[in-house]
Amino acid sequence: MCADGKYMPPMFIFPRKRMKPELMDGAMSGAWATCHPSGWMQSDLFVEWMKKFIIFSHASLNSKVLLLLDGHSTHTMNIDVIDLAKNNGVIMLCFPPHCTHRLQPLDVSFMKPLSTYYAQMVKQWLRSNPGRVVSAFQIAKLVSEAFLQAATMRTAINGFKTTGIWPVNENVFDEADYAPSTTTDIIPSTITTPSVTTPLEDLPSNNLVLNAEPNMDNAASITDTTSNLDLSFAQSICDVMPIPKVKQTTIRKKRKRGSTSILTSSPYLSKLKLQTPNKEKQPKKGKHCKKSLKYKKAANNVKVDQEEDAACLFCEELYSTSTEGWICCCICHRWAHYSCAGVDECERCIRYICDLCQ
Repeated sequence: MCADGKYMPPMFIFPRKRMKPELMDGAMSGAWATCHPSGWMQSDLFVEWMKKFIIFSHASLNSKVLLLLDGHSTHTMNIDVIDLAKNNGVIMLCFPPHCTHRLQPLDVSFMKPLSTYYAQMVKQWLRSNPGRVVSAFQIAKLVSEAFLQAATMRTAINGFKTTGIWPVNENVFDEADYAPSTTTDIIPSTITTPSVTTPLEDLPSNNLVLNAEPNMDNAASITDTTSNLDLSFAQSICDVMPIPKVKQTTIRKKRKRGSTSILTSSPYLSKLKLQTPNKEKQPKKGKHCKKSLKYKKAANNVKVDQEEDAACLFCEELYSTSTEGWICCCICHRWAHYSCAGVDECERCIRYICDLCQ
């Protein structure tokens, strides 16, 4: 989202290992997708996004662009993306920690209407498709429809204006907004019990009782009562019976708190290169398993053991070159990767039916 009201098409990250063209059916123009087993942003994926951003923003060394980011590790600890941004005229500025809800224009003005419109799109799709659930193949279409409704020029301009980024407004926050960041050391006030005794001369006079003789018994009782009320306790009830305290056994991990910094500056980049060790990528050891391929013949139901390689039903990768787990369709007896079939490797005892046989 830009300060002039423009929007960059979104990038989708699906929690899978292989990309399918069907995942982007109905997506908006300019949007693209990638895959990762976790479904979260990674350093290499952010490098791909930065290349798209440089093309979208027309950034160059003669026409630099300011990119505002949060303190995620893929932004602040990514040397490849920082070098790429610096060489193409992109200035990366990191927000202070725990401040994006007030300083980041996306969080202030865009994410709320986007989530609202997306919920409406999901409800509308569920009503139109009874008995079905929203899967990964409908996400791109639903998000794109919600994105086009939420991505208005007024929303983008107001987001930068409310946060005081553009136009620059240093007085956008008052003292009450900075109050939670200040430390307090307030001395608890001592509670004093006011005296209940009232002097006799301050009592209202009454002509009917001026000549009456005072009753000594009542005076004695009043004196005793007021004297008891004037007593002050030397010790607090908390000192006599303290509240039991439970010892906390949780161990908190010490994590270095981030700070506001220009990520593309030379001092920050040099410091990051010194802190980042040179780790050589080692090939992962794959899991190899033996299996016998079973196919059904058209003439008779004879199961044949096939020794040659089998190709995946979806990606057509050969078994000899693959290091992942495989699963067989119980109807056509064709094999596919667990990731391509959308089946978790822990659920090996399920009865799997491929998309062609459903």
